[in-house]
Amino acid sequence: MQRESSTVERSGARVSNDPSQDVARRKEQVAGVFDRAAGTYGRVGPPFFSHFARRLVDLAEIPRGARVLDIATGRGAVLFLVAARAGSTGSVVGIDISESMVRETAQDARRRGLQNVEVVRMDAEEIRFPDASFDGALCGLGLFFFPRAARALSEIHRVLKPGARFAASTWGTDEQAWERLYDVFQTCLPLQSRRSPKAHEFETPEGMQALLGEAGFVDIRVIREDADFVYRTKEEWWATQWSHGARGGIEKIESASGQEGLARFQSEIDEHLDALMKPTGIHHFMHVLVTLATKPPE
Repeated sequence: MQRESSTVERSGARVSNDPSQDVARRKEQVAGVFDRAAGTYGRVGPPFFSHFARRLVDLAEIPRGARVLDIATGRGAVLFLVAARAGSTGSVVGIDISESMVRETAQDARRRGLQNVEVVRMDAEEIRFPDASFDGALCGLGLFFFPRAARALSEIHRVLKPGARFAASTWGTDEQAWERLYDVFQTCLPLQSRRSPKAHEFETPEGMQALLGEAGFVDIRVIREDADFVYRTKEEWWATQWSHGARGGIEKIESASGQEGLARFQSEIDEHLDALMKPTGIHHFMHVLVTLATKPPE
């Protein structure tokens, strides 16, 4: 449910008349999900995070000596690649709203002996750096988690130097067989947590071009990246869901429906996984959009 991991927490319940309280609650939910997932994030299942991170960094064309910001850094799939590209004369700062992600990734950086990496807990909608601080910025499979993506993009635009490039990856539309699986997932979620119609803006080139254009970026280009990944068993597929953002939706189903409701949900999903199973495993041909854009030169 990779695409579900990008939308479940985006559309939290509207239970307050104060929009700021609602936004804060949604951020707290996202941080909590990734705190609980941090230990296994990107460590189980097929390596789609690392694959698409490498394609994002390749297309971003990070110059040696650059100072770069990595937004929603997670466990550093993008961060460590950027550190290698920027080299000893450059640096990269990874920010994430999840305290556990920051702690785990900072420890990974220390174990690697990296002197040009800093990992900081920070909200992408309130980036605590001065204007024009960075030569480049990246966000790998994270924009859709921000309750106010337009605000985050405005902040990213602000901290970039004139002429600097921003590169982001988002999940694209999926194949029909997986769409049916997502439909099951949606119907099992509590009503207030179901997929927001606005989530679709991240899945199309037109949506991404509009978002970045409204934030002030120019020379916007969207590239589609496709790759086939294989889960060896249903158990591996489920373990992978618990290791990233999809666990937020699964937890909501368990909270709303109890163990019996969760068991029914798992049984329905298993039927779809059985239909997708081949002798080599469960193949998921994933589609990602890489959007490249530039802050206008002065």
